[in-house]
Amino acid sequence: MVAIQETNESKGIQKPLKIDKTLRFFLQSTTDIAFLKDNNFRYIWVNHAFEDLVNLSSDEIIGKEDFEILPAEIAKPYRKSDKATLQDKKNNAMIFEEKFNKRFFQTQKFRVELPNSKIGIGGIVRDITEYKKTLSALQESEDRYHSIFRTSADAILIYNLEGEVVESNPSACKMYGYTSEEMTQLTLEDIVHPDYLHQVNDYLEQIEKENKFSGESVEIRKDGSYFDIEVHGSPIIFKGERHILAMIRDITDRKKAERKLKDSEEKYRRLFTTVSNGWAYHEIVLDENGKPINFVILEVNKAYENITNTKKEEIVGKKITEIFPQMEHLEADVISIFGEVALTGEPRKLEFYYEPRELWLSISVTSSKKGHFVTVIEDITKRKEVEKERKVLLQKLTAVNQRLSHLLSNNPTIIYNFEIHPDGSFIIPYISNNVKEILGYDIDYLTQDPKIWQTLVHPDDLETYIKTRQEIDGEKRITKEYRLKDKNGNYHWFYDSMLSLPSDETKVVIGSLTDITDRKKIEEALKESEKRFRTLFEDSRDVIYATAKDGSIIYMNPAGFELFGYTKDEIQEIDVEELYYNKKDRYDKFIPAIHDKDRIKDFELKLKKKNGEPIACLLTSSARRNEKGEIIGYHGIIRDITESKQLRQELKQQRDELESFATTMAHDLRGKLQLISLYSSMLETEVSSKIDDQIEEITDFLEKLLFLAKKGKVIDEMENVNLNELVRKVRKKIIPLEKAIQFEIKSLPTIQGDKMRLEEVFENVFINILEHSKADKVFIQSRELKDQYKITIQDNGIGISSEKLLEIEKSIETKNYKSFGLIIINKIINAHQGEFKIKSSNNGTTVMLYFPKNIRN
Repeated sequence: MVAIQETNESKGIQKPLKIDKTLRFFLQSTTDIAFLKDNNFRYIWVNHAFEDLVNLSSDEIIGKEDFEILPAEIAKPYRKSDKATLQDKKNNAMIFEEKFNKRFFQTQKFRVELPNSKIGIGGIVRDITEYKKTLSALQESEDRYHSIFRTSADAILIYNLEGEVVESNPSACKMYGYTSEEMTQLTLEDIVHPDYLHQVNDYLEQIEKENKFSGESVEIRKDGSYFDIEVHGSPIIFKGERHILAMIRDITDRKKAERKLKDSEEKYRRLFTTVSNGWAYHEIVLDENGKPINFVILEVNKAYENITNTKKEEIVGKKITEIFPQMEHLEADVISIFGEVALTGEPRKLEFYYEPRELWLSISVTSSKKGHFVTVIEDITKRKEVEKERKVLLQKLTAVNQRLSHLLSNNPTIIYNFEIHPDGSFIIPYISNNVKEILGYDIDYLTQDPKIWQTLVHPDDLETYIKTRQEIDGEKRITKEYRLKDKNGNYHWFYDSMLSLPSDETKVVIGSLTDITDRKKIEEALKESEKRFRTLFEDSRDVIYATAKDGSIIYMNPAGFELFGYTKDEIQEIDVEELYYNKKDRYDKFIPAIHDKDRIKDFELKLKKKNGEPIACLLTSSARRNEKGEIIGYHGIIRDITESKQLRQELKQQRDELESFATTMAHDLRGKLQLISLYSSMLETEVSSKIDDQIEEITDFLEKLLFLAKKGKVIDEMENVNLNELVRKVRKKIIPLEKAIQFEIKSLPTIQGDKMRLEEVFENVFINILEHSKADKVFIQSRELKDQYKITIQDNGIGISSEKLLEIEKSIETKNYKSFGLIIINKIINAHQGEFKIKSSNNGTTVMLYFPKNIRN
C-alpha cells in the first residue's frame, strides 16, 4: 500500500489515502496520465505521467487546484468538467478532449468513493496528438484522392477482378463518351479493343509479381471509334474488396507523332545515303578573338566523297586546311563565310570554281546549332557550260509548245513539260488548256509555283510522286500512277508518263497525265468481288460447283466433298452423272429444264453419296455460254434437304392432327356454350349477365386456340400499314379499360404487314400493360435501323420481377409458352419475319418489336 496525503481544509490535518499495490503499479507503469481529486477539486494523488506532463513533482501537485498548476485557459474547462462529473449521480464516465502544450488529450473522468466516504473525481488522460495527426492526415489523403480523382486530366477507372467498372472520374466519361452511370454498366470487354483484351490477364499477372502494371492499349469509345492509350495501374481495397485502379492517358496524338517521326527519320536516312548532292557537317574553329580561322569535318555522305575525291575515314575529324591546303587561297573567303553562318545562323549560298578538281561548285550553307554548320555541295560544272545552249533549247521548246497547244486543245489527256535546274529548283513552262476542264484549276495557278502540285497529291502517294521526279535521268520513259485532288476536293487516279529530253545540265521533261479513275474503280471492284467469291466458296455449307457440258467436274467447294463423300482428287476423276441416284434424271429432268430458261432455281433432284446413300437436294444452277451463245457447261449451288424434308413431313402430320383435334374440340364446346347461353337468356338475372361475360371470354379463348392450331400461313394479304393510325385506333379501343393512363405516341413508320394481325399484337401488349403494370404513362416510339424498324413500347409501371422476366425470356427462346397472349404476339411477329424482345426494371417494362423494311417472299 502507498500512503498519499489528503489535505483536510476544515481541520488542517492530513490523513493517509491508501491505494491497492496492484492498482498503484498499473497506474504508475501506464503511459496514460492518472489522477484523483477530492470534492473540493484538489489533487490527492497523481501518477508519474502526470508529473512529467506539468513538469512538477507529486509533492508540488498534491493539495493544489488546477488553477494553481495549469494555465487559466486549461484550468477553466477542467473545473467545468469536474463539476459535471460530481453532479452526475449515475456515475457515468465522462469523456472530454482538451489541448495542452500544443498537444491533444482525451480525458475520461468518473466519480470515486474516497476512504473518508466522500466522493472524489478520478481521471485517466490519454495523449491523442498522434491519433489526431493520423486522422487529419487520413482526411487530407482522402481529400487529395477525391480532388485528384475529380480533377485529373487523365481518365481514372476502378474495376473489380472480373473486369466490371465500378467507378470512373469525369475525364474517363469524357474520354470514352459515356455518362458515369453508363460507365458502371460496362466491363473491360466493352471498352478494350478485341486485339488487346489478352493484356488484361497479363496486367493481373504483372500485379501479382510487382504490385503494379503499365502498358499501352487501344480502347473503344461509345461511338465505336478507337484511340491509343497509356495505362498505369495498381491494386487497391475499394469498399472492402480488392479492385484495380487504372490511370489512363490518351496518347493518340503522341502515337501519330511517333509514327510520323519514324517515317521522317527513315526518309532522312534514305535521303542522306542516296541524295546525289554532297553533304557535310562541320564545327567552326575560332582564334582567341573569336574570328573563324578554320573548320573541322564531322560527317560526310558518299556523294561528298565522290565530288571532292576523298575518303570519309581519311577526312572526318580533320581541319579543312589539312585536307585542302589551297582552301585558304580561294578567291571567295570560304572560311569567313562559313564562320558567319555558324555564328549567326543566317544561311548563305555561293558558287565558285574549284581549280584543283576543275569543277564549278554550288554550296548551300545552313546552321541549326551555334558553332556548327552544314554544307550541301552540288557539281554545277555542266550547268555552267550549257547555259547558252539552254537558252537556245528553251526558244525551240517554246515554239514546240505553241504547236502542241494547238494540236492538244481538245485532247482528254493533260500534256505538260517542266525543267529541273541544277540547284534543284524547277519551273513548269507549259500545261495544256484542258487541265482546267479536268481538274478545275487555272493554268496560272498551277504554273506560278511548282510546289503547288505536291499539295494536290494524295498523302499516301506523295512518296511515289517525289521518287518519280528523282528518277528522271537521261533519255528514258518513266511511268507512275498516283492520285491528284481537283478543285472540288475529289481525288482522281492518273497515269503519269514522263520522258526526259536530251540536255546538258537542266533536265527538260515532257509528260502526259491520263485520268484512270474509272479503271481503278473497276479493278478495285473486281478484287473485292473475287475476295467475296473466294470466302463464299470456301465457307459455304452449300455445295458450289461447275461442270463442263459433257459432265466432267471443273471445280467443287469443300462442302461438296463432305456431302458426297469424295476427296478433291476423286471428285475430279468422276462424271457428274455418278452423283445422280438415277442417272436418267440428268438427261430427262435437269438438262431439259435448264436449257429451257438458262437457269433453274430450287430444282428438286435425288442425288447420292459415294456409298450409294440417297440425298434429297435442291439445285439452283445456270448455263454457261461462250461468245457464240453456245452452252459450254453449268454452274450453281446444291443444298442438302434430306433432313429438312423429313422434318417437314413429320411436322405436317403433327399439324394436321393438332388442327383436327382443336377444330373438333372447339366445335363441341361452341355447341355447349350456345346451349348455356340460351338457358342464361331465359333467366334474365344479374347472374345471367356474368354467365354471358364468361361465355364471351371462353369464345375468345377458343378463337385464339384455333388460331394457334391453324396450319399454313398465319398472315393473309400484305399491305402497307401506317403504324401511327393503327396504334391510335387500338388505343381508343382499349382506353376505357383504364382512363387514368396516358399514351405518348411519337412518329411511327409505315410497314408491310397484315393489318388485322398487327392490331392483335398491339392489343395484347396494351391490355397486358393496363391489367398488370399499374402504369400511368406509356411511351411509344420508333427507330430506323439498317434493315429494320424498331418499335419501343415503354411504361412507367412496377415492372416485372427478375424471376418472371427470366421465365418469359426462356419461354420465347424454347417456344414453351405459358401465355396465349405471348404465343400470339410471337407467332404474328415471326410470320412478319420480325423479332420480339422484352426487358424490365423497377422503373417499368419495355417491349421491343422489330419489323423488316422489306419482307421476303
